Amino acid sequence: MAQLLVKIEFEGKPKDESYLVLDRFMSSRFWERIKRPGTSASDIAHAMYRASTLGDRPNLAIMANELKRSIEYRVGEKARILMVQSQNWIETS
Repeated sequence: MAQLLVKIEFEGKPKDESYLVLDRFMSSRFWERIKRPGTSASDIAHAMYRASTLGDRPNLAIMANELKRSIEYRVGEKARILMVQSQNWIETS
């Protein structure tokens, strides 16, 4: 199982509701939002999400490009995607 982290940045000056649409879309794709407790979707300028895959060696280039196209289509904002894979995952507060 591969653990993935993706950072999504919208170019220019995106609308606040774009982050809400992004959150709903990413949740529907089983990506979990990484955010500080007590913050809303639009409080963080650049969205970060995590997910796990069934396989150990996903093709990140294909996944990132497909995610970028889907986000731009669903949200209506030009997006930049950074996706990384981790073998070990630890989160601290």
